[in-house]
Order: sequence, then structure tokens, then C-alpha cells
Amino acid sequence: MIDKQKHKELLEYLRKVMKVHVQDKRIKAITVNPANHWQPKMHIEVGRYYRDLEKDAPREKVTAIFEAAVFYVCTATRGDLTGFPYMFARPDVKLVVPYDEEEV
Repeated sequence: MIDKQKHKELLEYLRKVMKVHVQDKRIKAITVNPANHWQPKMHIEVGRYYRDLEKDAPREKVTAIFEAAVFYVCTATRGDLTGFPYMFARPDVKLVVPYDEEEV
């Protein structure tokens, strides 16, 4: 999990780069059932490593998840103050798990 300052930096970065409103919510995990048949149903949690967040994407650690018109999944090379995050369509996201207040 990232601290509040890093969360704020990422939020501002995404709003600037993506040019959309990004909600200021602390999301711990999402469960995705993608319409893309090549991609399996997956539970994506901050702090864990995943392969194939996008077709042929390398194994990466998720650093943050944000909600906007789509869900943004950030990794060190995608969306974490560099590049564009991985994106998951709202209809594909079946569950959103926020951080507990004690965790924030």
C-alpha cells in the first residue's frame, strides 16, 4: 500500500495525464471478469504481482488502483508517475474492495 502523500501524487498525475476526473478513493483490490476472451478472470490486489494485466504484459507489482470512467491499475512502469496505467472497463469490474479505515 502507498502512503497518503504518494496516493495524492498519483491521483494528480493521473488526472493530468489522462485528462479525466479520477476519484479520490483508496482501493485495495478489484475483481475483473474481462470481456476479452484471452484474459482470465482475476482478482487484482495492491502489493501483489500479476502477469498479463494486458495481452503479453510482463509480470509486475500493482502499486495502486484508481476509479474513473474506467479503473486504472498502476505499476512501477505503467501509471506510477510514468506512462499510462492498465485500464479495465467498468462493466468488466465485478467487485471493488476499498481499504479499511484502519489501513489507510
